[in-house]
Amino acid sequence: MSRMFVHVKRSTLPLLLVVCLAALSFSYAFADDSARPLAVTVIGDPDAAVAGKFAVGSASVGTKALTVTGVIDFLGAGTVHNYFTQGAGNNMQINTNVDEANTVADASRSQWKLVLGSNLDWFSIRRSPAGGVYNEDALFFIEGSTGNVGIATVDTANGASIPFTPQARLHVETASGDAVRGVTTATAGRGVTGYASATTGSAYGVYGESSSIGGRGVYGVASATTSQVAGVYGQSDSSQGAGVWGVANASSGSAVGVNGTSSSTDGYGVNGVAFATTGANYGVNGRSNSTSGFGVYGANWSTAGWAGYFAGAVHVNGTLTKSAGAFRIDHPLDPANRYLNHSFVESPDMMNIYNGQVTLDDAGEAWVELPGWFDALNQDFRYQLTPLGASMPDLYIAQEIQDNRFLVAGGVPSMQASWQVTGIRHDAYAEAHRIPTEEDKPAGERGTYLYPELYGQPADLAAPQLQAHLPELPPTEEP
Repeated sequence: MSRMFVHVKRSTLPLLLVVCLAALSFSYAFADDSARPLAVTVIGDPDAAVAGKFAVGSASVGTKALTVTGVIDFLGAGTVHNYFTQGAGNNMQINTNVDEANTVADASRSQWKLVLGSNLDWFSIRRSPAGGVYNEDALFFIEGSTGNVGIATVDTANGASIPFTPQARLHVETASGDAVRGVTTATAGRGVTGYASATTGSAYGVYGESSSIGGRGVYGVASATTSQVAGVYGQSDSSQGAGVWGVANASSGSAVGVNGTSSSTDGYGVNGVAFATTGANYGVNGRSNSTSGFGVYGANWSTAGWAGYFAGAVHVNGTLTKSAGAFRIDHPLDPANRYLNHSFVESPDMMNIYNGQVTLDDAGEAWVELPGWFDALNQDFRYQLTPLGASMPDLYIAQEIQDNRFLVAGGVPSMQASWQVTGIRHDAYAEAHRIPTEEDKPAGERGTYLYPELYGQPADLAAPQLQAHLPELPPTEEP
């Protein structure tokens, strides 16, 4: 037999496989018939008749260098085999760890299969676990028509098709544990990064959704015990954007768009900061469209705590209602150790109080000049005069308020008198928002109390607005 020279340039794994199989077929072709395995048939003469082409199995020599019909078997240890074969739908398959000593119904070993689809246009990696009946699950697959990648455990019923359609470029699904977990040890790295590069539309860098009654669409944990770390950090560069946006779509129940909790003795459940030094920016902005809702609701169930505490000026653009009012300052005589409190002066009317002192002229009279806006703000005046330094039994109001002044008369010349005037507001806002002295409770609040304990009633008879509170989330387990 003449010698055969094989020149292999830039060999690849498939080419190496072809060469190995060709060499194997050569050895079969020129070995004694008694030494040749009965399962292998070589058709053709590699030196002449078929121009170096081979066919293995019950097939004619094709146009390729090697034509195989049936299964290519890479024999492992004992009765273990690894197959290279063609499956249903013209799928190219690689089967590993097959134990020919057992039937398909007795899968004694974990078996893996690589399927390169043709008619089905899928690529998949499948596995049948050890024990029991052979049952093939697809674990990793690519849908050729879309390029979408799926990672899941999908029972194929040992068929060629995969009953699972990836809904995204990468679709990961699991019945237990984490579907996706990203970890970085870099000091400035990101475990998971999401980026939406579109400049219009409702694009999301990261989108999370949960259908569980105790689930979280997005859950973040910062486990560091020092520094200003964040479990979830949101940032927006838009002039109308939001760093973090929460929406509760439920039409009933105590649904929460954004919920913040803190277990620290010095912590914040929700912390809002506006860093801009100009403009109408808001550290925290709350709004409600309900007639019985609250833009911002604060509650403190401690008898000594505060439902709300403001360090700075506070403006209420509306009516402020309260159960009591007072000012509190450091006590002028012992500011380090005591407070001084004074209660507000209350009235059933929207009343303003003005007072002062005036010196009487030689006729025992004096005009009291009031601010230029006095008449525009007030009506229904009440007067009080008190003589100072001498008895003045005839002291009286000679002329009531007109053109923002009034006349005091009947006093002792050159002496002083103290005066006080009250007026009821009649400005535009006051006229539109009179405060009723008495009113019936709305239907939803009847039978309830602002302070049930003061009337010997149980706490569950507190007014609905006092019972409103954020729902407590189920205990959180760290992932």
